[in-house]
Order: sequence, then C-alpha cells, then structure tokens
Amino acid sequence: MENIKLENQTTIVQHDLAELHRESNAWVSEIELWEKEIAFFEKLLKNHSETKPARDLNAIRRFLELCEHYDQDLLEKFKSDTRDHEKELAVFVAKGSEFDATPYLQKHGRLASHIGSFRAEFSLFKKQFFEFMERLITS
Repeated sequence: MENIKLENQTTIVQHDLAELHRESNAWVSEIELWEKEIAFFEKLLKNHSETKPARDLNAIRRFLELCEHYDQDLLEKFKSDTRDHEKELAVFVAKGSEFDATPYLQKHGRLASHIGSFRAEFSLFKKQFFEFMERLITS
C-alpha cells in the first residue's frame, strides 16, 4: 500500500485515496440522476401548463426557472468541478511521490459541502414540486 506524504507530515494511504475517488464518483452519479429528475420534472410541468389557471401557470413558471437554474448553472458546474477534481487525484496517484495534498483535500471538502447543500435544497424543491403536482393533477 503506497503512502503519500503531505507537507505537514500527515499521510494519506492508498485506501484513503480510493475513498476520495469513490466519493467523487458517487457525486457524479448523483448529479447525473439529478439531471434526469430535472428533465422529467420539466416535461411534467410543460405537459400540465396548457390548460391551467394563471396562479398555476405562475407556479409552473417558477418551477421551470428553478429547474433551468439547477440544470444549467449548478449541476453543470458541480459535474465539471468534480471531474476536474478527479483528474487532480489521478495526477497525484500517478506521481506516487510526495506532494502537498492540502489544497486537494480542501477542495474536496468544499465540493462535499456544496453538493451536500444542493442535496438538501433539491430535496426541499422535490417535496414542494410533488405537493404542487399532486394538487395540479388532482384538481
């Protein structure tokens, strides 16, 4: 098992690097699922927008705007940042020698925080979306 030394003499073992890699890959999978969910939500909203009253159309527009923001602004950036982050890890592992992993670990922590925050926000969005769609479909 290869160890990689940090500047501050902390050591990351191969197992820890594999865990960081696994976590990054899980993020990409989760982001791809969110993208599919958003595309599905957009289709549902558009299919139900033609014959609804103005108050529902305003809510539909708001949901569509949020879907667009999530998909085009946040998820694309998360996916790009995560893939770049993975490339950095591959370079570190390929070097197999000492390097300062502190910036990498800090970036990993920031990505984890951003994705965790989005996960919570998107969960709330879905709760509100499902409640709205249930009302919209049954009315």
